Amino acid sequence: MKSPFQPFAKLAIILGGIFTGAGIIFAVSLIPHDKSEDAYETIFSLFLVFGVMGVLWLGLGIGFMLHNRKANAKRDRLKAEGARFHAEEIRLIPNYHIRYGAHLTVRAECTYRDASGQMCLVRSGSFLLPAYPQPGGKTAYTAEVYVNRNDPKDYYIEVHETGSMSYDRDYR
Repeated sequence: MKSPFQPFAKLAIILGGIFTGAGIIFAVSLIPHDKSEDAYETIFSLFLVFGVMGVLWLGLGIGFMLHNRKANAKRDRLKAEGARFHAEEIRLIPNYHIRYGAHLTVRAECTYRDASGQMCLVRSGSFLLPAYPQPGGKTAYTAEVYVNRNDPKDYYIEVHETGSMSYDRDYR
């Protein structure tokens, strides 16, 4: 499952680097040579605009990268140490307001039976799915739920694509 923030983090860092580089170029050109006051003010305002935009984009990119690193560490920890359960019922809830290219942002709502036989409902964070159906019909999904043995509120849901579901159609 790919986080919706993962591709954006790289893009934000690239944009931040470009804008910061442009801001540095304008800062270097602020070194006084024989410039008029108007040219100096124009270059200074360009330095401020590009410099501030660059720092903001870099901050966003670094923030998203830290978020991804924390989520990946949680996933790895729960997969290594947590109890694993197979989800019995999976419901994918799309968020049509957030799109990334040809991907939909969805979250999963799953139920599973814990070791005592009690049904538990868990909800995942947002992740990306292909927006267009695969050839051959609807795509079927399975999910594994990894739960912290000491704190059942600490869990991770991993959704897997199992392939296409085939339908028998009766055309009588």
